[in-house]
Amino acid sequence: MTSTYWFGRQPPATAVRAWGARAIYQNLRVELLHDRQSWKPDEQPPFEFEEWVNQIGLPWLRQECRDRYLRGDSSDVVSKSDGPYTIEASPNRSFGYIYIVAYERPAKSD
Repeated sequence: MTSTYWFGRQPPATAVRAWGARAIYQNLRVELLHDRQSWKPDEQPPFEFEEWVNQIGLPWLRQECRDRYLRGDSSDVVSKSDGPYTIEASPNRSFGYIYIVAYERPAKSD
């Protein structure tokens, strides 16, 4: 997916890489659409990042939305950081979408 238009929440400027999506959010379900996703940089990410998004970040997000009963009219942001990765999401008061970003933070220098 091209980064000409960014779908999802904006990653911080310092992010090494990021993935964003505008997903359908109804009845506490998060449904990704293949044509509403973006990558930064505009290339396939390393396996480790993609694996974290798919195996840890998104399952956590789906469960967190159900556990918190996050409504579509909410502007609350849910967030999880794990090692170098973070995922954030918010319905942004959209009544039908949830805006997601997952990103890798730069390594801390000693």
